[in-house]
This record gives sequence, structure tokens and C-alpha cells, in this order.
Amino acid sequence: MRGPRLNQATYSELRCPSCASTDFESIDATRHRCVYCGTCLTTPLPPSTVPPREVVPPTVRCPRCGHENELGEQFCNDCGRVLVGKVSGSSKLDPAVVSILVSLVGNSIFPVLGAVIGLALGYRALKEATTLAMEKRARLAIGLGWVILGLAFVTICLAMAAPVLQFGCSICSELYREFETFLMSQ
Repeated sequence: MRGPRLNQATYSELRCPSCASTDFESIDATRHRCVYCGTCLTTPLPPSTVPPREVVPPTVRCPRCGHENELGEQFCNDCGRVLVGKVSGSSKLDPAVVSILVSLVGNSIFPVLGAVIGLALGYRALKEATTLAMEKRARLAIGLGWVILGLAFVTICLAMAAPVLQFGCSICSELYREFETFLMSQ
């Protein structure tokens, strides 16, 4: 069973690559068979039958949940996270970087207070983070703050225990010397 012949006005440039014929029958909307040699060709849909493309508005992906939000939205429609920074193009320091600097500098001046202030700034930076990179820096600042705070407490505990350890060691030394002299005298 042969399909309808092609309208030569629509596909006047269509030519069979095997026999150079211009006489084709339609198989479906885009496939055609040469009437003389049977070679199949695929052509694009005629412009009048191409369905119009649906226009999709540009979107912004939420860094926290991955939800696609319309461009220009300030908050994610799914989780509520801030999508657009409050200050764009500003030379303002990232709060996480400030937290790291305070933790490091504060550690050299007064370890416990510097670490606590650094931790507070780190948690604040995490709350205000608008991008994934800012969130990672804030988490780094928080981790650094906890490490510095832990080291400060270990240092304080060792400083408080030093006199006790030193006294304990001197007692052990004296007992050892007395025991040694006792053994030598026997």
C-alpha cells in the first residue's frame, strides 16, 4: 500500500541519493520512500506543522533543596532560603571570613573569648549564608572555633595541673632515691 505522493512545491529540493529521482511517497510526516528505488529519506516537518515551542521562564536553583524558582525570587518557594544576596557587588567582607579571623587573632590574645566570639560570628554567618560557598566557609569557621575553644580548655587544664604534676614527680623522685639508697645499704 502506497502513501500519498509528496507535494513537490513543499519539498522541491528533495532528491533521492541513490537514483536522483524527485518522486517520493509519504510513509509518515517525516519519512518518505523513493517511488523508483525504494530508498527511505527523513525530512523535517514542514514549517506549518511544527508545533510552537513552549516558552519556559528562566529559573534559579535553590542551593539548599534544589527547587527551581522563578528568576527574581528572593526566597525559595519550597524551603524559604534566601536566594538573592542583600548586598550585591559590595566589597563587604564575608561574615564567615570575619569569624575565622576573629578566632585566629582572638586565640593569640585571649583564647577562650576569641574562640567564643568566633563561634558566635560563625553561626551568624551560617544563618545569613546566601550561597553554597558562603555556607561552606561558615561551617569551616564554626569548626575552627570549636577546635580553638577545645585547645584553649586543654591548655588551661594543663596549666592548672602542672604544679600538681610537678609536685607529684618530685615526690616520686625522692621516693626512688630513698629506695635506691636503702637497696645499696643492704
